[in-house]
Amino acid sequence: MLKFIKRLLALSPVVLLLFLFQLPSVKAFAADNTGLTLGVKYNTHVQNVGWQDYVYDGQFAGTSGQSLRLEGIHISLENPIPGMKIRYQTHVQNEGWQDWKYNGTQAGSVGKGERLEAIRIALEGQPVGYHIQYQVHVQNIGWQDWVQDGELSGTEGKGLRLEGIKIRIVKEGTSLYGKLGVTYKTHVQNVGWQDYVYDGQFSGTQGLAYRLEGINIALKNPVPGMRIKYQTHVQNIGWQGWKYDGDMAGTQGQGLRLEGIQIALEGAPAWYHVKYQVHVQNEGWQDWKQDGQSAGTVGKGLRLEGIRIVIVDKDQIVYSSYNISLSSFINKQMATEPAINIQNYSTKQWEWRYAQIQNNTPGYYVWQPQTNSDGSTSSVKNWTNSPWDYQNITNVVTTNLDPAKILNDPVSIYQFVRLSYVDGVTASQLNQLFSSNGVLANKGQVFIDAAKANNVNPIYLAAHAILESGNGTSTLAQGVYINGTKAYNLFGIQAVDSNPMNGANYAYDKGWTSVDKAIYGGASWIASGYINNSTYKQDTIYKMRWNPQRPGSHQYATDAEWARKQTTYIKKCFDMIQDAPIVFDVPVYQ
Repeated sequence: MLKFIKRLLALSPVVLLLFLFQLPSVKAFAADNTGLTLGVKYNTHVQNVGWQDYVYDGQFAGTSGQSLRLEGIHISLENPIPGMKIRYQTHVQNEGWQDWKYNGTQAGSVGKGERLEAIRIALEGQPVGYHIQYQVHVQNIGWQDWVQDGELSGTEGKGLRLEGIKIRIVKEGTSLYGKLGVTYKTHVQNVGWQDYVYDGQFSGTQGLAYRLEGINIALKNPVPGMRIKYQTHVQNIGWQGWKYDGDMAGTQGQGLRLEGIQIALEGAPAWYHVKYQVHVQNEGWQDWKQDGQSAGTVGKGLRLEGIRIVIVDKDQIVYSSYNISLSSFINKQMATEPAINIQNYSTKQWEWRYAQIQNNTPGYYVWQPQTNSDGSTSSVKNWTNSPWDYQNITNVVTTNLDPAKILNDPVSIYQFVRLSYVDGVTASQLNQLFSSNGVLANKGQVFIDAAKANNVNPIYLAAHAILESGNGTSTLAQGVYINGTKAYNLFGIQAVDSNPMNGANYAYDKGWTSVDKAIYGGASWIASGYINNSTYKQDTIYKMRWNPQRPGSHQYATDAEWARKQTTYIKKCFDMIQDAPIVFDVPVYQ
């Protein structure tokens, strides 16, 4: 197990942390069911200026370099969780500490010419893990360090004025606490570059009709090999090229508005997603978008005025330990004669090559047809002495068996998804995946009903059928006549490599005489034999292929790459159904 932990550490500190504590994922959204992020807004009354406009989530309020005092302040929450309040208390020249104020009430003094000298801010009724942080700019001192949750910021008894303030709400598990997160800043009409904000905080302006002109986005504490990319749609220019990790997107000094934006992650573990929400001229806040979707508008001439960006940990990851080393597991798998599909350079034909050792000599065999003396045909093994091919198959097995080689692949990791039933998928969503000229067309509801009846994930069930049946176009899927009755097999069940048509006979024996019956029958067969089987407990694609509970036995396929091949369709389905819950079950070997 220590070896595996070292591999995880080399790949991802975040993954190692999850391994050690096995905690559910932490979301960066307030649990208010509105889809909006919890935030804070505030404005200050400044000497010779009066009340300034409201700013948000870590933005600067006050003045810099003008020696003007803050005299009053309003602070309130944006999208608060029910029962949650913000309170604040100011230390005022000649008065000392005033009483606590709540939720937008004025603190300080206005019209008296008295300076604010210190402030305390706290939250009430917030969930565990939320904090209010604030930082002040003090006469003759400059910016003090950030403090939080009612601590004093500023000075007492020194006669020094506050000149500026920044306030933000942060949550444990975000980049400000050493976790993976995102930081960004915008270039705003008549304002210029604003300060960086973090993890869902607001950047831009609201109610001022100012356009966003440029943006910089970067990751905080990223997983090794992970980066963020983004592109903007700019007035008179259109979509610019992708920018990466802190590069400026948009324009500066040209007076051109941002109209749309797309943001995506590269090299990220599959459970991480980037979500973003933009405030659009005449429309207000649009719905949240994620993972490269377009936010904003194109062709309407509407400016972006504000943006929020957050990295979310959507899914849960758990670890299952097995009493076998990885090297021993590989040796057991090689004894089961795994296969890879490879092109024969002589015949230019693709063939399945099965690893096998004969008389202590490594090599492989292929199934080849032969004509028997009675005119019938059968398949026979044709063995070849080829240590190179044997080693090649071993390498493929290792790559597809070692969790450390799968864990950070955003597609392959879906072979670790638990396959028990989940709600959230619709028939129309599944129907979009099916070929119009195959027998699966418009069978989305049948898959959902069959999945629910057998406690199988409908997303997986559809993806499995698509792969095994050539999206409903294979011979077995189209139906084979047996004794004058057409039988259908959508999952390749019992269609062994040496005799694929055995799958038709099996379907006939089981009474799968319609596509619907084949869907129900396949779901039942997979559920009882693998996913819900009390002996084998093979409830992930990975477990179905490799069976770490009982290595070398009861394996769904001989293809060493079978589990990986399944994941393209599974991920595609889950990407369509973004709110579907996912649990990744990752094996750990000694």
